[in-house]
Amino acid sequence: MSDANDFLDRVNRSGQNHAGVEQYGPEEVKANFDLYGPKMRAEAMDQLDAEIRSITEVGHGEGELRKYAALQRLRRELGAKHQTLMRVGR
Repeated sequence: MSDANDFLDRVNRSGQNHAGVEQYGPEEVKANFDLYGPKMRAEAMDQLDAEIRSITEVGHGEGELRKYAALQRLRRELGAKHQTLMRVGR
């Protein structure tokens, strides 16, 4: 993988900077995702998609496959939540 930070690392650091929490991982992202506006949710999912694409382009090591599976699961859950929020007008 390149020297660029991956999606979860950026989210973790952002959460630490803004919320003062020690760990801000996928569970916290899912819990707070509905607080974002539609544009911010779409941008977050675009960043997540880019991270998933970069994993598929780099390699297929065991760690990469686990990370890919975790990101895909997070993407499915966030996508479903985004669609639900859009249906109710948020």
